[in-house]
Amino acid sequence: MRSMDKVISGSKWCADLLKKHGLDSTAIPQGVDKFVFKPVSKSDKWGDTFVIFSGGKYEKRKGQDLVLQAVAILQKKHKDVALVTLWENIFDPEPVRNQILKDVNSYGVKNLFSFPMGSQEQCNAIMNQTDIGLFPNRKEGGTNLVLMEYLATGHPVVASVDTGQADVLSMEYSFMLSNRSVDNMVDYLESAYKNRDILKDMGNKARKAMDNFSWEIMAKGFLHEATC
Repeated sequence: MRSMDKVISGSKWCADLLKKHGLDSTAIPQGVDKFVFKPVSKSDKWGDTFVIFSGGKYEKRKGQDLVLQAVAILQKKHKDVALVTLWENIFDPEPVRNQILKDVNSYGVKNLFSFPMGSQEQCNAIMNQTDIGLFPNRKEGGTNLVLMEYLATGHPVVASVDTGQADVLSMEYSFMLSNRSVDNMVDYLESAYKNRDILKDMGNKARKAMDNFSWEIMAKGFLHEATC
């Protein structure tokens, strides 16, 4: 790697780590397909249920254990809270599914709707049935594509900002976690639960922010860095 002229990284956090080790690195985040991931109307079947979304490969790095803890606490306070997840992957769906069920039962989460990996259009439809995303990811070398896709659907998030996700988050549309305290997650989720009127405006700002992270813009940035 040290023989390379430059290393293009998926986030500023990752680029800074490489620079500390003497490598010339520039951050070019991945892009989001805004023609697929976009707002659509929420189904009436949910009624007034407050629906939290969590997505990403089910593993400790992604922090789904923290999601389950926070949701379980919130559900003890409010009965009309549901969790929608996209946690499975195409490589080992059955073991992952079994582990999810085990952990869900262990933490005592109710009203869980776990969906298998589907097409991007299906993922967009699922994301749009929710009110807010929860992404307490422990480490993200990139910006977290699922997070970006969720923001592009026009919904706010509660998310950690100490690694790669920081590049795409803003206080305008994010409840930003400087640590992964479950109590902080619950506080932010409860604030969103009680003030749902502000979520639409935050979601609109999230959607507009992702206009700056289209694949076209990111590809042009990559080509520019690669040819300098």
